Amino acid sequence: MKILLVIGVVFVVVCLVIILVALFTPFRLRISSTNGEAVVNWSPWVRAGIHSGHGPEGLFFILAPGWKKFYSFDDVISRIGRRPQKKNRGIIERRWSKKWLKPKKFWKMLRAVRVNRLNIQLDTDDFVHNAYLVPVFEMFSFKTGYHTHINFMGRNEIECDAESSLYRMLKAWVF
Repeated sequence: MKILLVIGVVFVVVCLVIILVALFTPFRLRISSTNGEAVVNWSPWVRAGIHSGHGPEGLFFILAPGWKKFYSFDDVISRIGRRPQKKNRGIIERRWSKKWLKPKKFWKMLRAVRVNRLNIQLDTDDFVHNAYLVPVFEMFSFKTGYHTHINFMGRNEIECDAESSLYRMLKAWVF
């Protein structure tokens, strides 16, 4: 009888530790237009993303311990279109409210994400517009500490590195 109690307590403690680790482990979003990829890392174990450098159709991937999946964009889009239609058997369908994400909640959730690095290089292909935008971007770069620049060489690039955790997102969603 005591052995079952000990096993139950150990099981509950292990489950609580797993839940706490899942809540407080940060996930990181990296977007790079120079490499053509957007990757989400959740701890060092789980990784998912989109990489556009593999052929004309691109690549969607999910990597986890013991599990590795790669899909082309065409496969993902074709699977979305093949969903079977649900038959309506007289049951009233519950409609989701269009206000499920109000602007105030959206702003709170956006503030729960911490941007570690932001690098924006912009060229409008017009020298006059570029000249007008240089002071604006330099002032934004000076005030925020992010690297935002206007260049006159035809390069348009964005690199962003942001992180958050499930706890911070849930806290912003609920409160």
